[in-house]
Amino acid sequence: MRIHVGTEIEAPRDRVWTEIEDIAHHVNWMADADSIQFETEGHGGVGTRFRVRTHLGPLRTVDTMTVTEWVEGEAIGVEHSGAVRGTGRITLADMDRRTSITWDEELRLPVWFGGRAGEVVAKPLLTRIWRRNLLALKRLLESRPTTDPTGDGAGADPSPDEPVDATRTEPPPTPGALIGHGRDGDIREFGPGKVIRTTHDGRDLSREKAVMQWVADRGYPVPRVYDHDDPTAIVMDRLEGPSMLEDLGAHPWRSRRHARLLGRLHLQLAEIEPPDFLEHVAPGDSLLHLDFHPENVILTANGPRVIDWANAAAGPGDLDAAFTWVLLKTGHVGGNIVMRTLTNIIRDRFADWFLDAAGGRGVLRWAVEAAELRMLDPHIMAGERDDVFKLARRLRGEALPLQAN
Repeated sequence: MRIHVGTEIEAPRDRVWTEIEDIAHHVNWMADADSIQFETEGHGGVGTRFRVRTHLGPLRTVDTMTVTEWVEGEAIGVEHSGAVRGTGRITLADMDRRTSITWDEELRLPVWFGGRAGEVVAKPLLTRIWRRNLLALKRLLESRPTTDPTGDGAGADPSPDEPVDATRTEPPPTPGALIGHGRDGDIREFGPGKVIRTTHDGRDLSREKAVMQWVADRGYPVPRVYDHDDPTAIVMDRLEGPSMLEDLGAHPWRSRRHARLLGRLHLQLAEIEPPDFLEHVAPGDSLLHLDFHPENVILTANGPRVIDWANAAAGPGDLDAAFTWVLLKTGHVGGNIVMRTLTNIIRDRFADWFLDAAGGRGVLRWAVEAAELRMLDPHIMAGERDDVFKLARRLRGEALPLQAN
């Protein structure tokens, strides 16, 4: 189970390092850490060993860690050897007058937590907690007054009696800490309250940006986008909140509510006419997302926001909902046979609730075409492709009268 979180802190790297190297005080900003007890005389450097009492909801455990890497001012690496095993690393890097901090973990859960199947629940929950931990560290450091280490006034705030240069402008922001990594691209911090999205292949994202602006102008909930000179990047609002998938992992009893929300978002999108520059995948006059699954819905304090519009096209709205239904019904599920069976039951119930909210039989008429469209995705994994193929074959045999003409 690999987890990556990161942020930028408005403080120089030496100040951030001073806080990071003080392992005993990590409980000040790590919400899941109750206490830290050292087993070695030294409290810093390679070989330091300590035990952390942690909690994850009602679960309590002791995480034993040994420092395996200590690069002054830059990085601390640890090995987990308690109930949870694996490695972790916190890294600092200069970002002009800020500091980029990243936190990477590669963990193996114990058998009693469900093994690999338990990752379905644990990974989104831990990601959310550790992201909040870094934000707590950020608030802790940024709330402290900046001191002048040289004693000559350099870098200090100007005196009220000193003239201020009104022509001085702030330098443009630069891509900062990596906060999201996927098969297609990365999302990094880009100044206060914003992120920048780029792709691994460096393709032009002007079309996707235009789609986001198009739906935003028509009242659809998407992140606000900003002007940016580079056509291979999109600058947009940073969204604070879990994805619908993360919230489902942490609160599975909300499944029906989220399924209905997903259906309503589809119906709302189907009411929007597509712009002229979008190609049609089938006859119809709706704007289609064609990658509309719970991981692409972010639940913010101001309501849901739909992200990742790279596959947008024009066509019938029911085809878009059918495509989401196919995504929900397929995909590899790990774990033992009991966990696989349980996960499939929950997934099928969610798909059924979504189908009812999004249009029912009208959506199913497009299910075969949606499955065939899904198999054309170059990013689909072999196991997913097999599942989609099996679903399409079953639909052809069992639901042929419901197919669109």
